[in-house]
Amino acid sequence: MEPSHRHTWLVTATFRAARLTEPMGVVVDFVAVQKAMQTIGGKLEATDLNALAEFADAPPSAERLAELIARRLTESLGQALGSPGGRRPWLHGVSLTEAPGCLATFYPHRRSS
Repeated sequence: MEPSHRHTWLVTATFRAARLTEPMGVVVDFVAVQKAMQTIGGKLEATDLNALAEFADAPPSAERLAELIARRLTESLGQALGSPGGRRPWLHGVSLTEAPGCLATFYPHRRSS
């Protein structure tokens, strides 16, 4: 395991929808997403990720952190998100960049082969 060290993460959440939500013609309400991301990020900022219960059994890799953020974002937005192929938007993926050229993406609805 690596020694504890700091990262400055850039987090991107991607949403999909079969149809745009009218009358605004959008996939998702970015104001709601931004508020949720600020809350999630605020709770993680300056936190020793190794100390979180979610990482008790495995180290906090960028991929695992993306998975944690995806879960918290879906919980926070709740029924604002739908399911694949539906009319409502759904969380397609959460990507984390910790350094230029280093990107990890977690797709919550993908099934492994």
